[in-house]
Amino acid sequence: NAGLLTADGEVRTSGSNYRGVLGLGYAEGRVESWTRAVVIDGVRRLASGDSAQVAVRRDGTAWRWGENAGGGSLDAVRQAQRLGSFGDFVDVAMTRYAAFLLRGDGTVWFWGRESGLGESGGAVRSGMTSGDTVLQVPGVQGVVALATGNAHVLALKGDGTVWSWGSNNYAQLGYQGVMYSATAKAVPGVANVIAVAAGGQHSIALHADGTVTTWGSVSDVRCQGTGQTPPLPARVAGVNDAVEVAAAGYYGTFIVRRDGSVWACGNNGANVLGLGAKDVNAQVPTRVPDLNLD
Repeated sequence: NAGLLTADGEVRTSGSNYRGVLGLGYAEGRVESWTRAVVIDGVRRLASGDSAQVAVRRDGTAWRWGENAGGGSLDAVRQAQRLGSFGDFVDVAMTRYAAFLLRGDGTVWFWGRESGLGESGGAVRSGMTSGDTVLQVPGVQGVVALATGNAHVLALKGDGTVWSWGSNNYAQLGYQGVMYSATAKAVPGVANVIAVAAGGQHSIALHADGTVTTWGSVSDVRCQGTGQTPPLPARVAGVNDAVEVAAAGYYGTFIVRRDGSVWACGNNGANVLGLGAKDVNAQVPTRVPDLNLD
């Protein structure tokens, strides 16, 4: 499924409507075109998981629809359900089955469930919330932005450090030696960061000086060339004027440079990177033709 947020706060969705995840008031079928969700409006931030979506409204409240935390009920199919009682949420990001909500005070809160041992929900001792309860992720303060992969979380703090937790099977947490971490830890050697992004199994950090650091998954997805480089944090060669970064799911990384040009690296299967040559790997940042965001 996919969710699209319009400038006026409407949510439009498309794809499989399994467990009512599209918010259309029913719980079956598939929608191929962008269709307005009937469950919510006035939205400023939206995140989608496999079978649930979570929105932060302009009033700072958080709402969800689709599957519930336990994975077996359709209780939110016909109307959005409010998460928690706070009115100061500013951001939301979702792993496959869990939502992570950032409050205005810099704390991070969790709703949802783990999909298996060591998944991102392990940041909360119970591993799963109940109903519409949100639980605080312990040991995480001063956060200004969040990013999530399939089962890992990145939290950017106001001091420019990046903290991570969840699945670590591809070293997407920034270090090796464990398959997962249920507690947040600082990514070693990564500092002066102003933005983060997360792919399915890799992580991206944009530094204040315009350079980019990546880690996790395979080298081409991380823009690290052809060598058998370890999946630990390393700067992307030749990039010192980046202004924005994003992940193409499991497939790669996007970098926006100061002149508005967009550069991609990774696997261009199904043309997901927009490079014009299907199934061609871009092992280093390659300019996306005919696209400029300036």
